[in-house]
Amino acid sequence: MGVFSKNTTTNDTSIRVDESKVDTAIQKKRSIESNESNGTTIQSAELALIQIATHTLEKVAQSLEGKNNIKIPIEERAAFAQAMTKAMNALAKQA
Repeated sequence: MGVFSKNTTTNDTSIRVDESKVDTAIQKKRSIESNESNGTTIQSAELALIQIATHTLEKVAQSLEGKNNIKIPIEERAAFAQAMTKAMNALAKQA
Protein backbone atom coordinates (compact mmCIF):
# COMPACT_ATOMS: atom_id res chain seq x y z
CA MET A 1 0.00 0.00 0.00
CA GLY A 2 1.27 3.45 -0.81
CA VAL A 3 1.45 6.58 1.26
CA PHE A 4 -2.15 7.41 0.37
CA SER A 5 -5.00 4.93 0.53
CA LYS A 6 -8.74 5.16 0.15
CA ASN A 7 -10.76 4.60 3.29
CA THR A 8 -12.67 1.34 2.84
CA THR A 9 -15.65 2.35 4.94
CA THR A 10 -18.90 2.08 2.96
CA ASN A 11 -19.92 5.75 2.89
CA ASP A 12 -16.57 7.35 3.58
CA THR A 13 -14.60 8.39 0.48
CA SER A 14 -11.82 10.16 2.35
CA ILE A 15 -8.16 9.49 1.78
CA ARG A 16 -5.93 8.65 4.70
CA VAL A 17 -2.17 9.09 4.88
CA ASP A 18 0.22 6.41 6.07
CA GLU A 19 2.27 8.57 8.45
CA SER A 20 5.11 6.03 8.73
CA LYS A 21 5.70 6.15 4.97
CA VAL A 22 5.60 9.94 4.99
CA ASP A 23 8.18 9.95 7.79
CA THR A 24 10.38 7.55 5.80
CA ALA A 25 10.17 9.80 2.74
CA ILE A 26 11.09 12.85 4.81
CA GLN A 27 14.07 11.02 6.30
CA LYS A 28 15.27 10.01 2.82
CA LYS A 29 14.93 13.61 1.62
CA ARG A 30 16.94 14.88 4.58
CA SER A 31 19.58 12.23 3.94
CA ILE A 32 19.91 13.36 0.33
CA GLU A 33 20.13 17.01 1.38
CA SER A 34 22.85 16.22 3.93
CA ASN A 35 24.94 14.38 1.33
CA GLU A 36 25.07 17.22 -1.21
CA SER A 37 28.85 17.29 -1.13
CA ASN A 38 29.21 13.81 -2.71
CA GLY A 39 27.75 14.88 -6.09
CA THR A 40 24.92 12.34 -6.12
CA THR A 41 22.20 14.62 -4.79
CA ILE A 42 20.70 15.51 -8.17
CA GLN A 43 20.73 11.91 -9.37
CA SER A 44 19.23 10.73 -6.10
CA ALA A 45 16.52 13.38 -6.21
CA GLU A 46 15.70 12.56 -9.82
CA LEU A 47 15.57 8.86 -9.03
CA ALA A 48 13.27 9.56 -6.09
CA LEU A 49 10.96 11.55 -8.37
CA ILE A 50 10.85 8.68 -10.86
CA GLN A 51 10.01 6.24 -8.06
CA ILE A 52 7.26 8.51 -6.73
CA ALA A 53 5.84 9.06 -10.21
CA THR A 54 5.87 5.33 -10.94
CA HIS A 55 4.03 4.58 -7.73
CA THR A 56 1.55 7.38 -8.39
CA LEU A 57 0.83 6.18 -11.92
CA GLU A 58 0.26 2.64 -10.67
CA LYS A 59 -2.30 4.01 -8.19
CA VAL A 60 -3.94 6.17 -10.89
CA ALA A 61 -4.29 3.09 -13.11
CA GLN A 62 -5.79 1.08 -10.26
CA SER A 63 -8.28 3.86 -9.56
CA LEU A 64 -9.30 4.22 -13.19
CA GLU A 65 -9.65 0.45 -13.60
CA GLY A 66 -11.70 0.14 -10.42
CA LYS A 67 -15.43 -0.21 -10.07
CA ASN A 68 -16.04 3.53 -9.83
CA ASN A 69 -17.31 5.19 -12.97
CA ILE A 70 -14.90 8.11 -13.05
CA LYS A 71 -15.65 10.74 -15.68
CA ILE A 72 -12.58 12.77 -16.55
CA PRO A 73 -13.01 15.83 -18.80
CA ILE A 74 -11.29 15.65 -22.18
CA GLU A 75 -9.10 18.65 -21.27
CA GLU A 76 -7.76 16.78 -18.24
CA ARG A 77 -7.15 13.66 -20.32
CA ALA A 78 -5.25 15.70 -22.93
CA ALA A 79 -3.11 17.47 -20.30
CA PHE A 80 -2.31 14.14 -18.64
CA ALA A 81 -1.39 12.52 -21.96
CA GLN A 82 0.82 15.48 -22.91
CA ALA A 83 2.66 15.38 -19.57
CA MET A 84 3.14 11.61 -19.86
CA THR A 85 4.50 11.93 -23.39
CA LYS A 86 6.92 14.66 -22.33
CA ALA A 87 8.13 12.61 -19.34
CA MET A 88 8.50 9.44 -21.41
CA ASN A 89 10.52 11.28 -24.07
CA ALA A 90 12.82 12.78 -21.42
CA LEU A 91 13.26 9.37 -19.82
CA ALA A 92 14.04 7.75 -23.18
CA LYS A 93 16.79 10.32 -23.81
CA GLN A 94 18.47 9.26 -20.54
CA ALA A 95 19.03 5.67 -21.74
